[in-house]
Amino acid sequence: PEFLFEKSAPLLPLYPETPPPPPQCIQSIGYSGWNPPPGNRRMLGDLFYLVVETLEGNTVHITAVPSGFYVNRTVEGRFDPNPADTSHKGYTLVDTLKQVSALFNKNFAVIQKQSVKRNHT
Repeated sequence: PEFLFEKSAPLLPLYPETPPPPPQCIQSIGYSGWNPPPGNRRMLGDLFYLVVETLEGNTVHITAVPSGFYVNRTVEGRFDPNPADTSHKGYTLVDTLKQVSALFNKNFAVIQKQSVKRNHT
């Protein structure tokens, strides 16, 4: 390369490009204050409860069971781990969040594309 013969070689070609930071998918995620599941709910298969705040500003309460995850009816201050009327169910947490939040779905797809691009170049 020509820059090798110059007196001051630029460092830019020697370092790979820094990838852009991944987009944010959710505002916050954490264990619900209703954990651990009460005995009667453990007998029904409840493993734990999550609280997720989406980028749209919605708070979603999610129940984890052996077969996957679903949105439950819990609202702030009132515990109801039964599936919501429009219960979004998924085998993985990501599947459930894709159904709940359009921005999560969009941004997660971008992250997956960045990951594939970074790992296959």
